[in-house]
Amino acid sequence: MIINVHAGHSLKCRGASGLLDEVNEDRAVKNRVIELLRANGHTVYDCTDDVGKTQNANLRNIVRKCNDHKVDLDVSIHLNAGGGTGTEVYIYSDSSKAKDEATRIAEKISNTLGIRNRGVKTSTKLYVLKKTKSPALLVECCFVDNAIDKVKWNADKCAKAIVEGILNKSVNEHVETPTPKPQTNTSNALGTYMITASDLSVRTGPGAGYRRKTYNELTKNAKAHDYDKDGCLNYGTRVTVSKFDGDWAKIPSGWVARKYLKKV
Repeated sequence: MIINVHAGHSLKCRGASGLLDEVNEDRAVKNRVIELLRANGHTVYDCTDDVGKTQNANLRNIVRKCNDHKVDLDVSIHLNAGGGTGTEVYIYSDSSKAKDEATRIAEKISNTLGIRNRGVKTSTKLYVLKKTKSPALLVECCFVDNAIDKVKWNADKCAKAIVEGILNKSVNEHVETPTPKPQTNTSNALGTYMITASDLSVRTGPGAGYRRKTYNELTKNAKAHDYDKDGCLNYGTRVTVSKFDGDWAKIPSGWVARKYLKKV
């Protein structure tokens, strides 16, 4: 399958917040979903927007990224709010080609986390469902303001449930994404690059002798791409390179090995 996956909202236009923070948690789920799908042989595009300053700008950016790719499915990941409990999945209409996946995802999340299954719902007003060209679904994983949901919340388990709902089979949550071979033709041009390692360390200076940075030392944006909070940036993360020093590249959070960067 070829799949678009994105986390809802942006770092500048944040979503719901309560006992859980939607922007932080939906990105943790999104990163793991992408990792598991790729580990199972599927092509995945991360269409998350981190720069939209308003809700409308954020939604337009997401949809534009989604529609840049011809895919089998668009998956939008959110957390809910409003005093309810449980998980639910939205599709555009009952005739949506994503209905089967939506039904399985809701059931899988409910059973995995032990929270209420609110089922599959339809909406013709949700921008992402209305404007994307491919079959789309929007997952509301749980409620950020419900104490029961908060206690039972586990981003990794939720991600695994989503993937199993999409693929309609069990997956191994311990499958590791293979580290691609280092790039041998890395561009010298500054600008935006994609990380091609499964986990890329960020260091305080241009060399392996410099100390690795911790999660708390990363920029706010970088933290959203370090789902296990180990101070390493995950595969597919886009970074801005401002300087090269031999085999090392300077990004906002520090220095990374340039052989694991691909120009985009």
